[in-house]
Amino acid sequence: MLAVLQRTTTGLPVGAVNLDFEAFETDQRFDLVYAAAAWHWTDPETRWQRAVRLLAEGGIVAVFGRPAEIADPEPFAAVDEIERSLLSPEQSRSRGTAYEMAWPGTEMLAVEELIDVEQRDLPGELVIDADAYVARLATVSAYLMLTPVARADALRQVRDVLPGRVRLDTTVRVHLATKRG
Repeated sequence: MLAVLQRTTTGLPVGAVNLDFEAFETDQRFDLVYAAAAWHWTDPETRWQRAVRLLAEGGIVAVFGRPAEIADPEPFAAVDEIERSLLSPEQSRSRGTAYEMAWPGTEMLAVEELIDVEQRDLPGELVIDADAYVARLATVSAYLMLTPVARADALRQVRDVLPGRVRLDTTVRVHLATKRG
């Protein structure tokens, strides 16, 4: 990802830094701090204080992501049942709705220095073959946290319940908040 960022931002005022969020230290303040499908890997005890500290007054924190979910109800339910039996409760995924505030927006609401918390959905859809879907699942953190044997078994079980082609809801959920001025 770092190589892609560097290649695609050549000539732009973008400075790439390769280290964990918790290790990043600077006196510089930013108009935007964002995370794409990685915020759950940051330290829950310090992530919001670190983000607020990096923001300029009126700056925005944006966290976006959301796993591409199976759009059709029957295969979704079959995979959901497998995941509920094999993944820890905090790793199990659910659809939620566009109308209820989801994580990490729920955490943003509790940060005193953040105002104007919003949740927006950017809709999308994609159809892929079942093997490609299972290969994508193999990169999802909930599956990566399983032992190799358990992961292989879970992926096999998922593949067994899928049709040949899988329609995905690729909606990206964006949570935005502004640093109080």
